[in-house]
Amino acid sequence: MDKNTHALKEIDSSHSKIHDGDHYFCSKYEDLDDTEVSDMIIVTPDSETWNHMLFFIQGQMATLSQLYEDSSHTASAGLTAQNNNRNSGNAAGLVVSETTAAGANGNLIYETKFGAATGAGANAHKAGGEARGDSEIILKVNSTYYLKNTSRADGNTVEVLLEWYENKNIS
Repeated sequence: MDKNTHALKEIDSSHSKIHDGDHYFCSKYEDLDDTEVSDMIIVTPDSETWNHMLFFIQGQMATLSQLYEDSSHTASAGLTAQNNNRNSGNAAGLVVSETTAAGANGNLIYETKFGAATGAGANAHKAGGEARGDSEIILKVNSTYYLKNTSRADGNTVEVLLEWYENKNIS
């Protein structure tokens, strides 16, 4: 209830997860040249908690973005998941990491291309683009996801933002 107007307030489920301290984000960016890859591994826990994730990916130039499920790539350097509620001590159940080159990609479940880069030198034309999942993906428990972003141009900054909330399965 609003303290000033006494009106009832309503927020959606994902927004309430922020208030509850169960909503997280992780981001990274890399400057890539043509054919170079920026990738991430997302590992979901073997639990009754489901991870509801949104992917926001942006490249300054031509970029191919692919998401694979059931990958055998292995994690290297961990990336830090942040809680959206900065007053909460809750930690994310899933793990986000960078990857090593070893392992199979898995099953391709999403792919998109965006941005453009044509010509060279004074004739160069460059345009950015982004991919955003318009709806969340509920990730499979006890699974490894491989997010692969391949630059299709030199001097391409690729940015990735993952946002998710964790919810106990009640079905």
